[in-house]
Amino acid sequence: ESLIKADTPCRYGAEYESVMCRGKATIIENIKEKCDALRNLMKVQTGEEHEINDKMANAVNVIKIDVESYSAKACVR
Repeated sequence: ESLIKADTPCRYGAEYESVMCRGKATIIENIKEKCDALRNLMKVQTGEEHEINDKMANAVNVIKIDVESYSAKACVR
């Protein structure tokens, strides 16, 4: 999020991007599936490959969301 400056206070705003979704969330228990999901997340977030071992995966919960519907909006100038 970043500030959009203007000449008058009423014209100020903020840039944003937002996604809302509906679906069913389940906690992943299978260690291989958790490791795969965490590897994918790290690749998306960092652009790099990371090795995730069982100890790392067991330190967190991973929630899988089966998305039924979604909407998105943005204000970017």
